[in-house]
Amino acid sequence: MLERLLRSNGQWWFPHPWLTTFVGDAAVESVVGGELADLPPADLGPLGQVVLSPILREPVRSPLLRLPPDPVCYTFNLFRLPATDEAGEARRLVMANRAAYERVRDAGGTLYPVSAFPMSRADWRRHFGAVFDQLSEAKHDHDPGHVLTPGYEVF
Repeated sequence: MLERLLRSNGQWWFPHPWLTTFVGDAAVESVVGGELADLPPADLGPLGQVVLSPILREPVRSPLLRLPPDPVCYTFNLFRLPATDEAGEARRLVMANRAAYERVRDAGGTLYPVSAFPMSRADWRRHFGAVFDQLSEAKHDHDPGHVLTPGYEVF
């Protein structure tokens, strides 16, 4: 329904710089509380959403999905849907995502890598940690021409 509404009013084609992270149970109250206390409503836009959902860590089997070590983690997402398509506003929200991610990361949280903000090669190496070499080998073996996900600049 949200997509239909955004298409009908033209906002679907505006930038919507979303941030998707994981926060461990031990830090969720302080992290989310801090972020929400400093989040101006305009940064979400009139139709934006904050989503906080618990997940059990143990059943997750994806080897490269980085989660905090807590048995219960939370997805903490800022679905920003600005009411304007101004490039400067989109850039500002992307930088706000970066700052929020750094605060989440510093509290032991992790990133779901579809979020809208730039990451350097060093950021990606830090994100993947001990499994970075495994990822690098897989990339070398299965994408020797480097045609898959070139915009992420992981390697």
